[in-house]
Amino acid sequence: MVKGVWEPKVEYAAINGKLCVDDAITRAKILYAMRLFRDAVKLAHHLIREGYEWNDISRRLTRYISNAHYGHSAYQRGKLWREQPYLKLKKKFLFSVGKSQEKGNRNMRFVEKDGRLWLKVKIPHADGKHEWVEAPIKLGKRYLPIIRHMMIGEKISYGVEISESFEVHVYVPFWLYKQYLGRENNGGNYMASFDLNSDRINMVIVNQNGEILDVKNEHFH
Repeated sequence: MVKGVWEPKVEYAAINGKLCVDDAITRAKILYAMRLFRDAVKLAHHLIREGYEWNDISRRLTRYISNAHYGHSAYQRGKLWREQPYLKLKKKFLFSVGKSQEKGNRNMRFVEKDGRLWLKVKIPHADGKHEWVEAPIKLGKRYLPIIRHMMIGEKISYGVEISESFEVHVYVPFWLYKQYLGRENNGGNYMASFDLNSDRINMVIVNQNGEILDVKNEHFH
């Protein structure tokens, strides 16, 4: 890259999949959590813009969505739009940041059942009696070893985001992604990674040593 150009710290790579929610009740519960989370992100953005301290923001978000970790995740998403004076999000979505001390993620976890990979999602409730729902998830076969690596008990943090159309983005540590996929494509020396967000896509190209060669951001219109 050109000398003097800001180089972002690349920590995670995105793995994309699809959540297959056939059960109507499970679907309704996840959509309910998505609506709460979307509104929590808008609240977080408003509080950030108003200059509230983190402790106050955390307390308000936790009270709103009834889950401290979802509240923290909403704060992380709200920061992405901190420069915008007003945040209008139409589509619902749900995101949970990774937490290594909580089996990789406190609110979303992978399990294997009947030879298939499933995603468990925690649904928050105001009375504190949160519940888990689960549904099969479809991922490319080449990504399955990465997911299984994170399931074997190591303290590996990974984030998970589910869109209103039940598209899933799993944010895995870059070193782990590179370990399994860094030399694909017939021994090629370069690898591209994509980070999908609700308003933009971030792209980065690195060589086999993990050195950043190029970075580009594209905003959705």
